[in-house]
Amino acid sequence: MRAQRQLLAYLILVGGLWWLGGCGPRSSAPRFSPQDVLVDLSVFPAGWFVAIPPGPVRERLGQVEGARVQFLADDPRLIGARHLVLRYQGEWVAAWRYEQLQRSWFNSNSILSVTPWRVPGQLPYRSPVADKSRFACHESDVAGLATICEFMGLYGEYVVIFHTVMTPEDMQPRSYMTFQDLARILRAIDEKMAVHLRR
Repeated sequence: MRAQRQLLAYLILVGGLWWLGGCGPRSSAPRFSPQDVLVDLSVFPAGWFVAIPPGPVRERLGQVEGARVQFLADDPRLIGARHLVLRYQGEWVAAWRYEQLQRSWFNSNSILSVTPWRVPGQLPYRSPVADKSRFACHESDVAGLATICEFMGLYGEYVVIFHTVMTPEDMQPRSYMTFQDLARILRAIDEKMAVHLRR
């Protein structure tokens, strides 16, 4: 009986997402492939390389298409970054998923989270292009203490996520990802979205 109730709730959710995507208000903004707006190596610091080339990615319910690319710094500690662009069935669905994804990606209750997510004083970035955005960093303990920074933006039917490991303090003066580098990458993400959305 419980399994039947769960199946019914799932079907109602899928039907609701289909209705919102198909019957909700349509955006007049142009549509484009998520792969068209992925950042490339030109905005990264020297010493980085493409670890996983641009390709499709599936996220969850309501997603029409998506793309991702992953980068690594030339370092044995696997300092890396990921960029994801997800397009949904409509702006309502994208806004709903944006709120859900925020809670999971910026989760201070994770067992790996040493400090809460907060806006770093070195880079209080807010997107001038996105409908909504969030940028924050925290200390994480995966294979040693590291600063992780994430940006998430809602751009009409698109949700954009950028996740990176910052340079550990004990690696100075050799910096693989500084806040200045990160600011350049976040501006490049916004510029690409602005051009394709004609904002």
